[in-house]
Amino acid sequence: MVTEHEFNHEPLVQGELLLFRTLWQTSNDNMFIVRINDDGDYVSEKSNRSLEATFGLHPGQLDGVLLKAILQGPVYEKIAQRYDRCIAQNTPITYEEEHVIDDSGSRVWSTTILPVYDRENHCTRILGVSREITSLKKAEQILKQHNKHLEHEVSKRTEELSRALREMEAISVKDKLTGLFNRHKLDQTLADYLSLAGRYQMPFGLIIVDLDNFKEINDTFGHHAGDHLLQAVADIMHESSRKTDIIGRWGGDEFLIIVPHADEKALYAYTDHIRSRIQNHSFAKVSAKLTVSAGATLYQPGDDTESILLRADKALYDSKNRNKNRVTFK
Repeated sequence: MVTEHEFNHEPLVQGELLLFRTLWQTSNDNMFIVRINDDGDYVSEKSNRSLEATFGLHPGQLDGVLLKAILQGPVYEKIAQRYDRCIAQNTPITYEEEHVIDDSGSRVWSTTILPVYDRENHCTRILGVSREITSLKKAEQILKQHNKHLEHEVSKRTEELSRALREMEAISVKDKLTGLFNRHKLDQTLADYLSLAGRYQMPFGLIIVDLDNFKEINDTFGHHAGDHLLQAVADIMHESSRKTDIIGRWGGDEFLIIVPHADEKALYAYTDHIRSRIQNHSFAKVSAKLTVSAGATLYQPGDDTESILLRADKALYDSKNRNKNRVTFK
């Protein structure tokens, strides 16, 4: 709180008065004193030279002028509300204000006002100091735009990185030739299904499919034709499966399929459907008919990776030893 004696000079030490006058006369900040008249209106009592120069005024031009007489209604109401709040709270308040005063465009000031009281503790004046911050606000706006652009670029790069990571992850679990899951992914998935089956009694079936006489086809028609066959067989398996089935290339010309929630009858029918589709398919680049042999088995309590794969392998080799082109269940 500031008391009115600063303006009456009575108890004010001369050195302090000189300091205030020097500041008032030489400061580049706009300084002003607003008096509260008997009607409660705000009157411009004094403005320093910096404020008068800013607004192109003659010395003393605003002295004794009612603010509501020179300020537009909404502008005056906003200023009066700030003055009212400063007095009601009995504390300095700081705010930003924006004005257009010449062709240079909008300008911004940071203004601090504080109440001045007389000896009877009545607020009689408002003392204000305004510092122009137009350049600072422009710099903030440029920085904000730069940060927005930077955030956009970071978001863009992050999305690109995430997409690249997803693509890398997809590549890491897929067989390059067929696009099916690779051996590593199949090993992981089989271990997961064994764990779920053991813990929650969730049955599943396991199928190993092997192309018959694939070596002879490769030797006769070439490796390019052999690759085409593997891709075509992979497509047939994918088209024949449900979304929940896990299909992958186990290695060479062998494929492995994990079939959730299967029973013996359904598993056999599903496997034989794949076998039949491959047998009846006409493959480009190869004039000979292609057949497959398959071994199928269901999860049994206590199974681990080795035991369930061993049963499926034995079933597969039984099919191979029984003239091929068949499905054996164990």
